[in-house]
Amino acid sequence: MKIAITGGTGFVGRRLVASHAVAGDAVHVLSRQPMADGAGVRYFQGDLCGADDRPIQEFLKGVDVLYHCAGESRDTSMMRRLNVDGTRGLLNLAVRVAEKRERPIHWVQLSSVCVYGLPKELRTIDRVVTETTSGVPVSAYEVTRTESDRLVEAAAKSGALTFSILRPSKILGAETRDPSLQMLIKLIRKGMFFYVGQPGAIATYVHVDDVVAALIKCGTDARAKGQIYNLSSDCPLEGMIHGISDALGVNSSRIRFPENLVRGLVKAVSCIVPLPLTQERINGLVRRTTYSTAKIERELDFKISRKVPDVMRELGFNFGVSAEAGLK
Repeated sequence: MKIAITGGTGFVGRRLVASHAVAGDAVHVLSRQPMADGAGVRYFQGDLCGADDRPIQEFLKGVDVLYHCAGESRDTSMMRRLNVDGTRGLLNLAVRVAEKRERPIHWVQLSSVCVYGLPKELRTIDRVVTETTSGVPVSAYEVTRTESDRLVEAAAKSGALTFSILRPSKILGAETRDPSLQMLIKLIRKGMFFYVGQPGAIATYVHVDDVVAALIKCGTDARAKGQIYNLSSDCPLEGMIHGISDALGVNSSRIRFPENLVRGLVKAVSCIVPLPLTQERINGLVRRTTYSTAKIERELDFKISRKVPDVMRELGFNFGVSAEAGLK
């Protein structure tokens, strides 16, 4: 097969490129920076937000499967340009290429469970999100990711594209640079972590290896065409905290404070001095939302291979060092 990958130099994309190259596929990678070709991998220098379409047309030439892994999650000023406008432009070119050769391209979209949003009134209510759950996106990232997914579904109606959309939760791996997770690990290392609110909060993460395996399933299994799949290795927050504590060789906290008390104190004190605990991070410590993987398990015979507490035991120490280095 001939594979095309945007975001192929990123956290997920690099592993996806390597997996397809090892399998003997011809891989095209779109990069804003010049890159040296490798075994089975050819790099095309181009920008999804740029005005020159020619490198992207070359990048798409002859491809069977296109993985769209490029996206902006941190710089709000760039989110609409890349997540929405960049996706729209790439879709238009992909449709044009497919129509010219009279053979569809299968588009695999790396999205996020963030498209479902988290309404304030549902923060501490037990909630199971499936692929049919109505989205309530609020933040710029949630909104632009939602729009990007809708563009893909609309473009597929032309018949020039087929599609699969994968929506993982927060992605874990040795190179994870999630500031909230790094801060959490730092607090656990220093014995300063405490639980907020009632027991029952859910940690929603998934290992990068499982994300790559699921993307490849979506790209190669005909049953995935026209489908949307959630992917998350959910576990009780206590399980993740125990896993991090074990990896760091420290005692796991049993301290717990009422949510309203913590929110009030954070609101009052943060007006005077910045705190590591923010209202958004409190949300992450109390939310009770689970993202069901039943659909991808049932339809594609997919199984999560890396459980969150075990991943923390493997990677927690490295995360702790990273957190200390980056947050001193």
